[in-house]
Amino acid sequence: MIKNLTPLKRPIELERLRHVAYIESHRHPEAYKWCEQTFGTKWNPVDNRAGVWGMYWGGITLKEKYQFRFTHEKDMLWFKLKWGV
Repeated sequence: MIKNLTPLKRPIELERLRHVAYIESHRHPEAYKWCEQTFGTKWNPVDNRAGVWGMYWGGITLKEKYQFRFTHEKDMLWFKLKWGV
């Protein structure tokens, strides 16, 4: 049995993506493409820590949704206007 495991920490850069919008899971592929075209490559802890947006599954409590996170509030507002969320 493994003991004394350190809990995983969120990378500090991810904290920059503090503006969140949720979208239904069936719409996330189109929204992902739109975000890539509009904001560039998404944030990634390995090869794009300078990214200004990210997309994540809504989790166990929001199974049918995806969250789109943004560094800038204006980008989140553009997203909400475009996708009606």
